[in-house]
Amino acid sequence: MKTKTHIFLTTFLCMIICLIKPEISLLNLSLIWFSGWLFPDLDHYISYIIKNKKINPIKFYKYSMQKRENWKKLSKIQKQQYKKNIMPLHSIEFIIILATISIFFPTTIYLIIGFLFHLTLDIIDFYNRKENILIKISLIYTIKTNKNKRPY
Repeated sequence: MKTKTHIFLTTFLCMIICLIKPEISLLNLSLIWFSGWLFPDLDHYISYIIKNKKINPIKFYKYSMQKRENWKKLSKIQKQQYKKNIMPLHSIEFIIILATISIFFPTTIYLIIGFLFHLTLDIIDFYNRKENILIKISLIYTIKTNKNKRPY
């Protein structure tokens, strides 16, 4: 899903939360907002930096949009030949780690809300594009299915 869609929908979610729970602190609302669009996608940016040895966010955005368009042109069979990016922040395993941390630091629950919202939007996007949604759900599944595939 595109960043601007994540920003718009996460902003909408935060507005709804403000209506339902007007006493929510600005800090907690900010945690939801940033973890709904920015924090989860940091793994895309880190992956780009590692692969391309560049830190320019504008070049990263252009690269990502071009890569996405090229991916759309591939057939289902062609897509199956390539490794999927390892995105730890886009996984249920990461959510479980955050949930464990929230036992000791309850404010973490607001990060979980944002991350789950982000992940849900990505799953809907993958479903609409007829992509394998398990790639967006499980890091372990992605690593396991990447064996014997070539990089994209």
